[in-house]
Amino acid sequence: GTTGMTGAGEVTNAAALDAAVLTNRAGLFTSQCTSASGAPPNSASLAVWANAGYYLQTRPTQNAGTLLLATFTNKTTLNATRIHINYEFTTNRATIGTEEVRGHRVYYSLTGLANSWTNLAALSQAPAGVLSVDLDLNGMWMIDAPFYLLWADDNGTASPDDALDIDNFALQVVDGVAQSASCTLSTPGNGQAFSAPATVALAAFASPGPEGSITGVGFYERDSGWLASDTNAPYTGSVSLLPGTYSLYAVATNSLGAILFFRHQYHHGFQCPAGGRAHGAGRRTELFGGGAGFRRRHGLRRTVPLCVCGLLPCRERQRRLAGARSGRFSRVFGIAGGAGGRELPGVCRGV
Repeated sequence: GTTGMTGAGEVTNAAALDAAVLTNRAGLFTSQCTSASGAPPNSASLAVWANAGYYLQTRPTQNAGTLLLATFTNKTTLNATRIHINYEFTTNRATIGTEEVRGHRVYYSLTGLANSWTNLAALSQAPAGVLSVDLDLNGMWMIDAPFYLLWADDNGTASPDDALDIDNFALQVVDGVAQSASCTLSTPGNGQAFSAPATVALAAFASPGPEGSITGVGFYERDSGWLASDTNAPYTGSVSLLPGTYSLYAVATNSLGAILFFRHQYHHGFQCPAGGRAHGAGRRTELFGGGAGFRRRHGLRRTVPLCVCGLLPCRERQRRLAGARSGRFSRVFGIAGGAGGRELPGVCRGV
């Protein structure tokens, strides 16, 4: 892939390159590396496979930079929490010449979504040699799920650009958790707020258990039901939301017929009240399920409201959730004060 079309000198520092990378998602990378001759090969807008030296090379031209994406699948018996990466990095770097961001900047993502890329400082803008990092992941790399590693190469104003080469690459899972059947809603974050209206990305991790495989993951909202589904990892979707507050959850099924429900954390705090005001910290308020059919279908013992406050439109929502006009729920509890459907003053309060 490439970033930007202006050309050499468009990206002038590491922060600008990081910002460009964050806008990308894995699905945008559709071209595989082609072979090229030469030692090193000439500049090209896309990364190439050097058929003389048997290595991968980035050497951008006629663009702002070149992005190289590697996708790995976890085929171990662990949901990985720590991995080791190492490879040989070589360059024909001149002692003089203008390249605003020298070397690669390297990133990883567990979802491949925009704004999910984390920079790996140990591998970024490093001198030639054997590069390595022991990486504690910012989430679990689930069995059979993808892991994305991305190299970004700025197109400097010198011509030709430095040739940056990757050889003898290795990635190893060094620590993790033994597989058990599970489903975890990973995106959006708990309490995250958006400006309304918003298209919200959804993502979940799912593990099938020791003798099964995941057959699909569905994304749901507590009141409105099904939002999206995906049968292939990474399990993602999206939903367009109007001003309001929402409780999202994920449900996975495996090949053994088990239903895996993410039940312990509702993601909440979106756009309440109308106009996009974010939730502030406040009293924990829990709504206990009262509808047997709804709980039975989803394996619930309790649910958690997104917004319980004295501000419109939340007052009407509180009355409804408290059971005044719904058979699904019974009582609203405020930890700092008694039970019932009374209004709670102040700003919207999340768990």
